[in-house]
Amino acid sequence: MVDQAERDRRVVNLSVEDKARLLTGKTAWRTYAQPALGLRELVMSDGPVGVRGTGESSDERSACLPNPSAMAACWDPELARRIGEWFARQARAHGVDIVLAPVVNLQRTPVGGRHFEALSEDPLLTADLAEAWIEGLQALGVAACIKHFVGNEVETERTSYISRIDERTLREVYLAPFERAVKAGVWSVMASYNRVDYAGEDSWMVAHHQLLQGLLKDEWGFAGPVISDWTAVRDTLPPALGGLDLVMPGPVSPWSDGRLAQAVTAGQVAEEMLDDKVKRLLWLADRVGGTDEATIASSAGTATGGSFAAGPVLAEAGLTGAAAEVTATSGPMLAVAHDPAVPNPQTIATNHELADTPGVLSDTPAALADPAGAAATELTDEELPAYLAAAATVVLANRHDALPLAEPAAIRQIALIGPNAADTRLLGGGSASVNLASSTSLADGLAQAFPKATIALSQGVSARLNPPRLDTALLVGSGDDPAGMVIELLDQNGAVLAQMTGQSLEAELDSDSLAGATTVHLTARVHLSEPGEHWLGIGTVGRHRVLVDGQLAGSSDKVVGGEVLINSSFNVPPAIGSTVSIARPTTVTIEAWLQVIETQWGLMVRAVPFHRRPGPTEDQSIAQAARLAADADLAIVVVGATEETESEGWDRSNLDLPGRQNDLVAAVLAARPDAIIWINAGSPVVLPWLERAATVLWGWFPGQDGGLALADILTGRVEPAGQLPWTLPADYADVPVPTGKPDAAGIVDYAEGLNVGYRSWVALDRQPARPFGFGLGWTDWQVKSAYWAAQTNDPTSELAGWLTIGVTNTGRRAGSTVIQAYLRPPAEGPLERPAVWLAGYTRLSAQPGQTVTGHIRLSRRVFEAWQAGDADGQGQWVSPAGVYTLTVGRHLLDQAQCLSIEGPPSSVPQ
Repeated sequence: MVDQAERDRRVVNLSVEDKARLLTGKTAWRTYAQPALGLRELVMSDGPVGVRGTGESSDERSACLPNPSAMAACWDPELARRIGEWFARQARAHGVDIVLAPVVNLQRTPVGGRHFEALSEDPLLTADLAEAWIEGLQALGVAACIKHFVGNEVETERTSYISRIDERTLREVYLAPFERAVKAGVWSVMASYNRVDYAGEDSWMVAHHQLLQGLLKDEWGFAGPVISDWTAVRDTLPPALGGLDLVMPGPVSPWSDGRLAQAVTAGQVAEEMLDDKVKRLLWLADRVGGTDEATIASSAGTATGGSFAAGPVLAEAGLTGAAAEVTATSGPMLAVAHDPAVPNPQTIATNHELADTPGVLSDTPAALADPAGAAATELTDEELPAYLAAAATVVLANRHDALPLAEPAAIRQIALIGPNAADTRLLGGGSASVNLASSTSLADGLAQAFPKATIALSQGVSARLNPPRLDTALLVGSGDDPAGMVIELLDQNGAVLAQMTGQSLEAELDSDSLAGATTVHLTARVHLSEPGEHWLGIGTVGRHRVLVDGQLAGSSDKVVGGEVLINSSFNVPPAIGSTVSIARPTTVTIEAWLQVIETQWGLMVRAVPFHRRPGPTEDQSIAQAARLAADADLAIVVVGATEETESEGWDRSNLDLPGRQNDLVAAVLAARPDAIIWINAGSPVVLPWLERAATVLWGWFPGQDGGLALADILTGRVEPAGQLPWTLPADYADVPVPTGKPDAAGIVDYAEGLNVGYRSWVALDRQPARPFGFGLGWTDWQVKSAYWAAQTNDPTSELAGWLTIGVTNTGRRAGSTVIQAYLRPPAEGPLERPAVWLAGYTRLSAQPGQTVTGHIRLSRRVFEAWQAGDADGQGQWVSPAGVYTLTVGRHLLDQAQCLSIEGPPSSVPQ
């Protein structure tokens, strides 16, 4: 095995050109190999819900979990760790070394396009779950790449806006999950597209020296490489000097083709800086088995007892930055080492009945076993997607105790209603998408669970902005051509380079086949047999001209480039077309001239054929759906988002359900008040009928087994025990941060400061439809007691103290719930504090009538505030003294127990 000194010698002896070559991707998803260093290619993949792979094979398919906010709704770090292990095995099956996840940007505004891809609006909950996920993934030798560092909370103009965040807010809120991840030993970090105005430096994040080098590497001691978000690097020198280590994608970048090497040779970038970047890449490669002479056995951390060491001391690794090894801990804390004398932060189930009066304990309870998460850890990888989708489901209303169904075997007729019943959205768009290996529809899941029932499906209304996709079976050939579209590739002079037929451009054309072409001429002949009005057209981006039945339907001279991938318009192109009325069967021709788009990923063209058939009006469809619900034994309405309204690449303009879905729900409830409403969305939407509905479930983007999950909930196999990781508004006008869009100067001003998410709702005294942390499950609970014990025996401990709580299951079913503790600041103090903030939590399980005891550990950090330094000084964490209010309950507004406690000893300079 080559020791570190020999590895360093080999790096130094490489030519500048060879070293620089390693620091741009070889392809969109691979790095270069370097035999002299024993380094093979490293393979990356997107991965918030599943491991997509590299896309190098059109046959590549992936398993898929629910969206990340659903994982957060479980409020369970042990389950998050198990999910990380699932991802590691999926990654290895795809030949992937680095998973580009988790997303730990916070849900600052509910209209954010990637809201569903983030975990929570709270920094502590986000940090806990991300840390556990990373531990589970990396313990099996696959790297996490935590993203997007930092201030990247919205999609509008995300490649150009400036995030203006004051130092305290950045430290206490938006950097907190990243800090925890680094101290947990995360192996790579992704720098975001945007600029950040911080500490006197307004810079692109891929070149932000204060944050990448000064804070991430020097102060926090991050040992691995900083990787750019895809195409985020614009020039050579600032990122090289600012702390970036690897530019993606490749092979073309501002560092490739000798540009970085020339900067080193010219003395603009020190060669030692180049060496540091290569060593960081090797550090990462060692940990994922990317070197044939790996040093990980002698220097890297290993997973032991739920804790993960961060790796070799930086000084020993030959890297710049703080020379300190950092370790991580599990549970709902902020970087607190586990004290065996203190109970585990998860739940402790006993039959011990606690007193009803809150108080303070002076002694430290003995360490107890931790059964939390045992069921989830025993699940197979095949069982996990369905279990997670069911367990993460949030019960927003269960007024008649309808869940689970009392007599499922007696059901003979099921009405399954709604646009998302017919076309359920299983996963989010953009980076959070995979090509599904398999999936279970809601109808199929219900058919398996209710084999004696007949299922009647009614869409009711459309939730889509675009018409439905054209059924390719309607395409007909011309003359001797087979059925399909005729595709001609034209050069800049309009000459035909090649001609072919096919049923989609994506299946027929790749970058190589488009070489030399500037335009694709598409002709599609569609046979229509139903009398009435048909809408026909093409979805595309870029320069185009579209004819339908010989008439101009639309045109544009706008030439586009790779930005259509960044803003996702390539994935969801707007439809250009027109209506054709027919009285008898006929064939209609769609003809289009489409731009060949040049991007860093190669050449591409987009054409999605659309067709809307004649049919009943939406008023007629709504009435028919209501009649269907009234006649059924069980009525289920499924409403929600589509890939057009909720996706990476853009932000929403409001929180409305698209189309006339609210009208559909109102009509069904009028005919069938006990109808079950299932929300198929990843991010908040306003539900104007929420207080009228008896049973409402938030089902997320449920992943591949959403149909099984809904059936498991209805039949009682799995409790829908999710609790909201964000706030559900009742009215869009009440949302504290209604938009994250940049102003006219391109600035996103984080003016609410520390009061992110639910904190602003409390500070502004606004009432949401359902508060942060809310979730009913299928039984009832009472928090009977809460006792606070301060940590007094070790003033240097990172532990401030712990809550001991007594909770009784007062309902008729066994179940579980998350008990949450929130802090409110002293009435007066030297620093402004948030209105309220999450301090800790624990999940408890109990049988009907049983009282259980649980413990919530609170770290010193949850009491601390960041005090910015003056012009000559470094900022620091301080503990403002005073009497804090500590509330305990099942959600933010459930103040079942209220205690006044002294904070940790003050560290505020006098």
